[in-house]
Amino acid sequence: MSTRQIGANMFDADSTVKIRTFCSSDDNSRKTLPGSLQYIHLYSSKARAEFAAANSSVSDGFDHGFVYIESPGNAYVKWRNIAGEIQFCGSGAYALAWHMLKAETVTQVSLHTTHRTLIADSSGDSAAISTNPSIKEPNTASCYLSIPSFHPVEVTHFSTKAIIEGLEEAGHLYVDCTSGIYLLQLNDTETLADTTWLGNKIEQLSSLDIHGFCAFNWDSETSSGKLRYFVPWHGRDEDYVTGSIQQYLTSLVHDKYGAQTQHWQQMSSSSGSLLSEYRDSHIRLSGQCEQY
Repeated sequence: MSTRQIGANMFDADSTVKIRTFCSSDDNSRKTLPGSLQYIHLYSSKARAEFAAANSSVSDGFDHGFVYIESPGNAYVKWRNIAGEIQFCGSGAYALAWHMLKAETVTQVSLHTTHRTLIADSSGDSAAISTNPSIKEPNTASCYLSIPSFHPVEVTHFSTKAIIEGLEEAGHLYVDCTSGIYLLQLNDTETLADTTWLGNKIEQLSSLDIHGFCAFNWDSETSSGKLRYFVPWHGRDEDYVTGSIQQYLTSLVHDKYGAQTQHWQQMSSSSGSLLSEYRDSHIRLSGQCEQY
């Protein structure tokens, strides 16, 4: 059977919904940060959704969710991007939960993936999505996503630090060894905007067992930070707006500065913003969604 390419039928889905996740607007509701565009392809059966996910080839730069909504409170989903299957897409799950809950026919939904089940709750315009059904969060005025927290440690091995030229002058390097996520805290935002300089560091890090690279700058006075996240090893040079990096980044900033509530802006080509909150065993994320 031939591999399917994206076209007018959008992978033979019954319908496709496009949602921007972690976008933001000003007081007059004019869009200022577009956020991450998520494609949600809806199918009439689980078998059709799984077949499409297994036999489709994504050729654009976006994440695509292949979804079967079994009932108003239950959905099965697989994600793909240009590199292949994605185990878990945080912004994609957030978008799907928002889409299912905004109809207000149910107050809780379960999103079933191959690797985990996500629980989403809603009250009015609010939604909560958790990777751990035992986590009980109070309803708030905005959507929130709970993901497990991990605690990166500073790289102290000289052999690893020596790989990155100019590291001591630029900032501090951290790693979560289990996942292969590296985080570089920069001393200034000007360096964060230097794509050529960051690209050189990514090339140097490629000799390590790396899964993703986050460069960030944190301002303790405003409890806010800016970041960029690069995943050229997994189908996208730079991620647009990701929630998944916060399971490492929010924990790291909390451990260093004691900041429980953190405002983040991702400085990518499709910039977005979110609020992250440290909650010991998990990180709570919130942000805006809008149908595109």
